[in-house]
Amino acid sequence: MKKINITEFIDDIGVTKVTWVIFVLLGLTMILDNYEFGLAPYTMPQIAKEFNLTAVETGSIASWNLLGLVLGGMSAGLISDRFGRKKAVMLAAFIYSVFTPLVYFVPDFTWYCIIRFTGGLGLGAALPVCITLMSEFAPTKRRGVFITSTMAFFLFGGVITGTAAIYVIPVYGWRMMYLIGGAAIIVLFLLAAFLRESPQWQITHGKIDEAIDTMKALEKSAGRAVTEWTKDDIFVPPPAKKSGVAALFTPEYRKQTIGLWLMYFFSCCVLYAIMSWMPTLLYTVKGLSLKMSYIFSFSQNVAASIACVLTGLMADKLGRRVNIYLGYCLIILIFPLMAFANGLQVLFLTVFAVGFAVNYSLNTAQPIVAEYYRPEVRNTGVSFASGVGRFGGFVGPLMVGLMRQNGFSFQTIIMLCIVPALLGMLVLRFLVTEETRGKTHNYSAEGIKL
Repeated sequence: MKKINITEFIDDIGVTKVTWVIFVLLGLTMILDNYEFGLAPYTMPQIAKEFNLTAVETGSIASWNLLGLVLGGMSAGLISDRFGRKKAVMLAAFIYSVFTPLVYFVPDFTWYCIIRFTGGLGLGAALPVCITLMSEFAPTKRRGVFITSTMAFFLFGGVITGTAAIYVIPVYGWRMMYLIGGAAIIVLFLLAAFLRESPQWQITHGKIDEAIDTMKALEKSAGRAVTEWTKDDIFVPPPAKKSGVAALFTPEYRKQTIGLWLMYFFSCCVLYAIMSWMPTLLYTVKGLSLKMSYIFSFSQNVAASIACVLTGLMADKLGRRVNIYLGYCLIILIFPLMAFANGLQVLFLTVFAVGFAVNYSLNTAQPIVAEYYRPEVRNTGVSFASGVGRFGGFVGPLMVGLMRQNGFSFQTIIMLCIVPALLGMLVLRFLVTEETRGKTHNYSAEGIKL
């Protein structure tokens, strides 16, 4: 009798109630993750004024948090691949739900940076682990849309941040926005009670009984008769020759790993430069009121949520690489329209379009990186790509701050943000050459991919 491969089992069982529960739990984690990360753009003008910051220091308001995201994201991959996806998600939620409200009490900018950096460790860890866990419960044919829809939850957190900023900051001040973030502790208890561990991780780490329990739960939630699986029924793939970061640079993965890292770096450089600075640019350069600048930035987060869902659908339809090209093309076409927009209504439409473009572009890469690596090193691959991307997000806001400090015009800043997209297209053309749509990780007894 042929042994069952867990990927084939999930493809056969399809989307179940358990799948939806995991999707919602990870979605809530992502909503609160981005609520807390997204506080920087909306509180940047008030923090800069209270602490008398230079333009470069103002840009670093977002960058310190992003530096924590880089290190947290990379560490989470190693932790998740070693100790499990569920434990890594819970650790991330604990860190960001504790440290974000502490910002309410900071006496100066130095303490703000320290606490935001520390909270960023949790914020950075949550996203790649959630993407990996969702990819391991989603059937192959619908994996793209599930992964990017998880990201849509993440960006919906930005919508909530924008809504809260409009009503909370004028009345209660910028610090209250951070204190509200403490409500995220509720999600930690939900994760502990209802989140399931990935059966792929369980099998590759010898926890066959736990994986069988998960398989039975999936069968039951799908309305099928529950099979009495035994250890002899489950196919256990041979161990990887290398683990951790070293595995990402074996001949099998080296070229694509470098390409994925560079692609993430360039995409995040554009996205975080634009999203972090937009309220301040609209307020100080375009002359919008603070509340109106928040509304404009809020529209970007709405656009981002739409982009995430759409990019998953298009990735499953067009293929991963074609969809990535499409994302970069949107940036190249739409940014000039915003740079030279005249009139409030036209500016609003182009700001909305830019929010759509940068988020569509970044999220085109999510399915391909989650599908490329085998389960034993998958979260390390996802996390390090995300971490390198977040380093691009660290650099982007600082570069905009440097340009502002040196007197660059609004039009010049926006046009220069196209350059990373052009570089990303070159990386995709020459390094990220493997299409992963429909890819599964099956192995023969000798460990050769089938």
